[in-house]
Amino acid sequence: MFMFGTGKFGQVMNTYTPEVDLFEAIKRNKIVYVMLPTMGKDVAAQNFGKMVVGDLRTAISWVQRLPETVKPWPPYLCFFDEAGSYVNASWSRMFEQARSAHICLLPAVQTLANLESVSPELKEMVIGNTWTKTFFKLGTQETAEEAADLIGLEKAVISSLSFTGSQSASAKTANASPDGGVSQGSGLAIQEREDESYKVSPDDLKALDKGEAIVTFGGNNVYHVRIPMISVPESVACEIGKVKLNHYRPRFAQGIDLFRRADSYLSGADRQELGKS
Repeated sequence: MFMFGTGKFGQVMNTYTPEVDLFEAIKRNKIVYVMLPTMGKDVAAQNFGKMVVGDLRTAISWVQRLPETVKPWPPYLCFFDEAGSYVNASWSRMFEQARSAHICLLPAVQTLANLESVSPELKEMVIGNTWTKTFFKLGTQETAEEAADLIGLEKAVISSLSFTGSQSASAKTANASPDGGVSQGSGLAIQEREDESYKVSPDDLKALDKGEAIVTFGGNNVYHVRIPMISVPESVACEIGKVKLNHYRPRFAQGIDLFRRADSYLSGADRQELGKS
């Protein structure tokens, strides 16, 4: 807690009147963007991400108790990019309870091993409680096979075609007669059988291009989509200008002010020792 109460983290976290309130943001459909410095401060960023998710769980529980007419609609979207770096076992309850609070959870992980490293139960709960699944280019065979299994199988007719041909000629070598025999033969066979195969094979999932994805909806609808890359020209960016944030006056909260009241928490011996120094 000292790490998040001092330094640059403390400039954001060490306040009695926070400007960001997840509960109010969800009710009012506001955008809250949290950037984790995972490259610069790996451990601190992971812990900070877990704290934010913990506060989100509390906010979800509060929204869940609200009347249906007050809950957010359309559903509030929570997108967790690189979720494998700060996921923990408590995520399973969020996926089970967020639907009734009209909150949509969208975690993005590189492989299913990111979820399974926490626990196999967490992976099953996340997969089982997500209605829509999007698969971009996959880099491992195991994840590609699991994704292909999730997309499902379909019955297909496998056909096989075979062709045979023969030709022969014969004559009596010991006889001067020109009598002989010539024969020809050919055959064509077509076979069909019904078999189950992947709707999208693991090799197809590994061969997807940039921006190309396979989307499953409801477990039985499969779509092949391409997501366009949107870039803003510099001239348009200059015309739009910098991002403007709307600030509001926070409520006043009286803090405990530990530094000013430090003497009340020290014993007589500690005071004498500090007085000598």
